[in-house]
Amino acid sequence: MKKVLGVTALVAVLFTACATPLPTGQLYTGINLPISGNANSGGKTGEASCTSILGLVAMGDCSVSKAAENGSISNIQTVDFKVNNFFGLFGTYTTTVKGN
Repeated sequence: MKKVLGVTALVAVLFTACATPLPTGQLYTGINLPISGNANSGGKTGEASCTSILGLVAMGDCSVSKAAENGSISNIQTVDFKVNNFFGLFGTYTTTVKGN
């Protein structure tokens, strides 16, 4: 019985979040995603970040408006999103805005 429960738990962990709109890894996720933009990336760059701890606490402002503010950008041309997550225990999420 313990073996069946152990195998069931392992399968459940390995196959959770297997159909998500974003690519995720069970052990590590390190991806850069384009959100929107055009061929002109602009001369300025601004970033804004959020942090997640243990999947229980999330804090920060990783909005597009905060990234634009941090880069002194008034005309946004591209928006990218970067994710780094380790075992679901600690994650950083960064929005990068480019423009003028």
